[in-house]
Amino acid sequence: MRQVRIGTFETNSSSTHTLVIVSKEEYEKFKKGELLFNKESYELTSKKDVGKILVEQRRKWDKNFKGTAEEMEELIDEETESYDDFGENYETFEREYKTKSGDEVVAFGYYGYDN
Repeated sequence: MRQVRIGTFETNSSSTHTLVIVSKEEYEKFKKGELLFNKESYELTSKKDVGKILVEQRRKWDKNFKGTAEEMEELIDEETESYDDFGENYETFEREYKTKSGDEVVAFGYYGYDN
């Protein structure tokens, strides 16, 4: 059986691979701490929106999740990474590209073996 998940690269090995492609502007905001890496959606999310998004995601599989301030703080700590913490247990990479249409993008991620 083959399963396709949009925005995800997956292998059947014990290695871990994460690849994220964003605009250079978004990446700069990530580096400044204005955006966080959402480990559930593999997207960069503003600090303002991250709690709401994570609560919606959690409620999809846990109908009893209330989303109290304490639960949200714990969820944000568990499910996001700052630029400084991104892939801290793995090898990381970042590359800047300019597309044919002139858009500036950054591809970044991490790779290694599960701990």
